[in-house]
Amino acid sequence: MAKVRVSTTVDTDLLSRARQAHGATTDASLLEAALCALLDARRRVEVDAAYDRAYSPSSDAEPDAEPDAEPDAEPDAEPDGWGDLASWRQHAGST
Repeated sequence: MAKVRVSTTVDTDLLSRARQAHGATTDASLLEAALCALLDARRRVEVDAAYDRAYSPSSDAEPDAEPDAEPDAEPDAEPDGWGDLASWRQHAGST
């Protein structure tokens, strides 16, 4: 991977606290970790926004549909191929 030299001025206290928090042996490794964390956080925001767009109620929903209506039945009242949620909860609570 190609490297580039970075020269900058930062707050002394901030840099000191970041060094302690990260345990970095060099400022270069600290800066690389910070840049990776920034990009990871940005990617998480992008993914969350994509999920919001994909799974939010569409604007062309039926006008008489009630988005906050109660479901017909509790999820654990409807067993499926995996069993039922009530039994799973009971078993999980006993272990």
